Amino acid sequence: MYNDFMQEYIQLGHMSQIKDIDLNFPHYVIPHQCVLRPDAETTKLRVVFDASCKSTTHVSLNELLMVGPTIQPELFTTLLRFRCRKWAITADITKMYRQVAISDDDKKFQLILYRHSPDEPIRTYCLNTVTYGTAPAPFLAIRCLQHLSDMFADQYPLGCKVIREEFYADDMLSGANDITELKQIQKEVVEILNSGGFKLAKWHSNHPSLLEKENYEKALEDDGNSTIYALGVTWSP
Repeated sequence: MYNDFMQEYIQLGHMSQIKDIDLNFPHYVIPHQCVLRPDAETTKLRVVFDASCKSTTHVSLNELLMVGPTIQPELFTTLLRFRCRKWAITADITKMYRQVAISDDDKKFQLILYRHSPDEPIRTYCLNTVTYGTAPAPFLAIRCLQHLSDMFADQYPLGCKVIREEFYADDMLSGANDITELKQIQKEVVEILNSGGFKLAKWHSNHPSLLEKENYEKALEDDGNSTIYALGVTWSP
């Protein structure tokens, strides 16, 4: 499972092998390990990167990076608003951080060591995208979502408002008292996020007509008895 995760990382272009690296110039190698989540709906194993690990200089990458301000709504507010409407819809962004590229000049600070098996030589790779485990990762990814909402504010006002107010990191918890409005929210949010390479998946809703879509990744589904987690709170659609 670990190797499958890393192989996908390579195939998607989210990390690349480096043949030659000049160790005399500033760089940072990030340790990595796995987190197992047997109850997860999709990814059972996730590789995480420890940018808080101190190097031989006794300083970690995270100690040198600016974190960025908190720019998303408070968790309590998001959950409260979610419970106030008759019809609800949830989804999350697939690999949100990894849809955001980082500058070529910064990639030397996101190096990792990896090999597929003990029989292979250890290879050096650089992570090409925003990396989970680095201090500014949440800010960078959320700021990109907000930038998209600014770009489409005139074209998709309803969807942009949802992206700004009803997302908590990569989780969307939205709703409406009118089913027509809810369908419009779904349509606009998908259009806006697709334009930036952000794909929404793991759809759930308490309205049957929203469960008939065929063009969404991990399409809307409900067996009538399912219980899911919405930001840690159990919800039976």
